[in-house]
Amino acid sequence: MQGQTPSNETAPSTPFKPPSGAARKGFDLGTALAAVAVVLAVVAVAVAFVVPGPAGSNSQSPTTPPGVTYWAVVNATGGLVRGLGVNNTTQASTGTYNVTFDNYLWGCSFQGSVGTTSTGNPPPGYTQITTLSNKHAIQVQVYSGTNALVDQSFHVVAFCPGGLSAQVESNGTPIGGSGLNFSFQWGKGIYVVIFNVDVTNCAYVGGLGTGTASSGSHGTATFASRYNDPYGVWVQTYDSTGTSTNESFHLSVYC
Repeated sequence: MQGQTPSNETAPSTPFKPPSGAARKGFDLGTALAAVAVVLAVVAVAVAFVVPGPAGSNSQSPTTPPGVTYWAVVNATGGLVRGLGVNNTTQASTGTYNVTFDNYLWGCSFQGSVGTTSTGNPPPGYTQITTLSNKHAIQVQVYSGTNALVDQSFHVVAFCPGGLSAQVESNGTPIGGSGLNFSFQWGKGIYVVIFNVDVTNCAYVGGLGTGTASSGSHGTATFASRYNDPYGVWVQTYDSTGTSTNESFHLSVYC
């Protein structure tokens, strides 16, 4: 019958009436503001996914956490005594050790030194570091004070992108690093490394070392601020006799 409510429904006690007058204006304004808030939230989420963050001076592998330092203390037989981010260590031959890390070593620089695993006086010597082909591992060769390969415990550190670092080949070509603009060879055994920030009041630490699986030379590298260039580091490389020679090297800068 017209005007009656079906038996399975309940008639509303008070029919809904849209607000009118001042109440209608307040209702419309509140609804509009709520809609604007929803739109702004959707735009913010879209921007977060679409707009990239600031790009660094060098791209890096997504599997290399930015700004990290890995390290290892290894005994004379290749056993890992302690470390951070290390997968395993082995001895390949006399005075030659492989250190494998958990992550890809893209753009990292390396430094090592002869040292004991606990107390005691280590003998004189030095290390030579090269990157192995799988890019997760490095090879560390330990030399005595007479330039002979020797089984000896050592300490090694990998400085990965996030700070300032450079890997440079013997012809001056940069092959990795962080915050690095460019590098070039100035003369025999002389190189210039240019970073993207002022490094005048910073410390420079490094040594000879290759960025490939090939074996490098043993010798030394020295570092100084470049004259009249706040972004530059002056590098000189020498062989084991102290003669200036063209050598690849690693450099880390701390400010």
